[in-house]
Amino acid sequence: MKLRGHRWPGNVRELENAIERAVVLCEGSKIDEEHLPYGASGGSTLDGIAIPGATMAELEKHAIIKTLEAMDGSTVRAAELLDISVRTIQYRLHEYGFAKERERAGERAASPSQRPPTK
Repeated sequence: MKLRGHRWPGNVRELENAIERAVVLCEGSKIDEEHLPYGASGGSTLDGIAIPGATMAELEKHAIIKTLEAMDGSTVRAAELLDISVRTIQYRLHEYGFAKERERAGERAASPSQRPPTK
């Protein structure tokens, strides 16, 4: 029931990580609820991320996305606040699949007169 009750914001990758973690924690041949990282059995949640139980990658993704939202999408300001490089944020956004969305949004926002000339 814990698997169905979780929102899975990280989608398949997050589910895969949860199952791998459960297999490692499980001593027998059956995975029980206490082996799964999500649910009411401990810790608090932060926008769907279980603490304890979240991976560092999940926490990093949450921090980057929420900081970008707070900085109105400015990677420079988010990088300064998080004390990481702008390139790291850009790389992570690419990993999360957000880079293509941001590029499409930028293309739609720019009028034809604002676009650079093509050769």
